Amino acid sequence: MVAVKDRASMGKGWMKQQPKFKILFLLYIYIVVFFSTITATTCSATATPRIILLETFDIPVVLEHTKFFLESMAKLGYEKETIQILKAQGDSKKAELLLQEAISGPKKPDIIVANATIAAKAAHAVSKTEKIPMVFFVVSDPVGAGIVAELNVPSKELVSGIVHGVPRETKVEIIMRILKPVKPKGRPVRFGYIHSDYPSAIGDLKMLKEAAQKSSDLEFVSYQIPYHEKHFDIQETMHQLIQGIEKLDSQIDYWWISQDPVAELEEFVQTLAKKSTHPIVCGTNSDSIKDGALVYIMADSETGARETATIVDSVLKGTAVGEIPVHPPSKIDFGINLSTAQRMGVAIPSDLIVLAGPNIYK
Repeated sequence: MVAVKDRASMGKGWMKQQPKFKILFLLYIYIVVFFSTITATTCSATATPRIILLETFDIPVVLEHTKFFLESMAKLGYEKETIQILKAQGDSKKAELLLQEAISGPKKPDIIVANATIAAKAAHAVSKTEKIPMVFFVVSDPVGAGIVAELNVPSKELVSGIVHGVPRETKVEIIMRILKPVKPKGRPVRFGYIHSDYPSAIGDLKMLKEAAQKSSDLEFVSYQIPYHEKHFDIQETMHQLIQGIEKLDSQIDYWWISQDPVAELEEFVQTLAKKSTHPIVCGTNSDSIKDGALVYIMADSETGARETATIVDSVLKGTAVGEIPVHPPSKIDFGINLSTAQRMGVAIPSDLIVLAGPNIYK
């Protein structure tokens, strides 16, 4: 014990007698702290996420969701430079090529965000092969598109997202409540549904027909026109729409607008309203009721985009994407055209007036 104590005393005495040692010791501490700071800064820069946002095409519903998504990501602290936007311009092959180019660099993206169905299908294919998590939005039928097996449960794969839609049973229930006073006697209400062969439109019609099968009060009569990925011709599309109107006009009571990029065109609703005497009872956005549709019932764009950003943020912070259930947004967007209701001789229930809030047009 004495020997140890003596050594300690000798050490302290030696340090007191060696001022140069103190200087070297302090310099050593400074160097350690300095390089630790540099290392931490470098690691922080390396940890900056790389996010790919792939848009299917430049139509209002897609662009609006992108706008709200970017705003939400900014509020969550993500700088604009971390998000690379790719535009597929409605072309599935281009969507795949853009993603392949994006992942071929020195740093793979940490996550792929897909806006609308074509983008989501391309992202899903890349996600599976490259093991990159993906999150989608503005996809109305992810099950029919083969992206997930079912809704409202975790996928257990590298995918999650927000479904762009309202349960079709809910839509049917709302429309049939409104039409009850003018329902034809002895037969179902017949809704005309003109749509393209775009995946979301096919899925929407399938789900509407499934909802209609649960009741004998309604049925959907459909007419399909082609969706051209690379060479979209609006005049040709309107010509095909008119052919569909002529084909179905004598078979139906009302029109139901398809959840379809073609139906997003302002000309679609305007042509339908002009060329047919039958009212449009269900539109897909506020523009459709301004053009005369009775109501529109859709997932709320801002809510869906914000909840998509929340999922992306959660995944980047460590949550397994396959543990986050695929689900619709928590809020729907509902609007009414009271002038159309008056012309049709129907009264809008008070609870639906409240639901519409400011989205009431005359």
